[in-house]
Amino acid sequence: MKRYATSSLVLCLAASLGACSSIPEQRADDTGARSCDYEQMARLEKTAKQERAGLRWVNCPQISANAHKS
Repeated sequence: MKRYATSSLVLCLAASLGACSSIPEQRADDTGARSCDYEQMARLEKTAKQERAGLRWVNCPQISANAHKS
C-alpha cells in the first residue's frame, strides 16, 4: 500500500509540474547560412572611435541575401 501511495504521489507531482511548464521551443525559419558583415562592422567601429563613442556588439550585422545579387 505504501508503494502505491508513493508512485501515485510521484505521478501527480509530475502531472502538476508538466501543466506549469513553459511553452515549447519553436524553431525560427532558417533561410540558409548567414555570415557577419565584417566590413560594415569595421566602418561602424571606425566611426565610433572617431566620435569617441562606446561600441559593444551583441549580434553582428548580417550580410543581406540581396547583397550578392547584381
